[in-house]
Amino acid sequence: MFLQGRPLTTQATPHGILSLEFAASMPAVEAVIETWKESGDTDNELIEVAVDNTRLDFLFLTSYTLFFLAAALQLSLLVKQKALLQLVAVAALLAGLLDVVRRPA
Repeated sequence: MFLQGRPLTTQATPHGILSLEFAASMPAVEAVIETWKESGDTDNELIEVAVDNTRLDFLFLTSYTLFFLAAALQLSLLVKQKALLQLVAVAALLAGLLDVVRRPA
């Protein structure tokens, strides 16, 4: 995702996609988007890069959530601390959901 999102790093958005993801307010989000609209070589080129980067991020967060959920549930079948690993499974699911909820746009 770093290489794919590299074009999103500009003077106004030095942290690339993170400038959008960690924008503190809706006006800040709009400013980042406007910067990318103005900075692209073609119409909405950087917006398309940001959309693709966000899709990759959702694929990644879905993958890690399912991996940790499955690992915890599978381990809970093999050890005596079932309750602890079931709690870890719930925590993995919650982490994935919260990663989605924190997105500003």
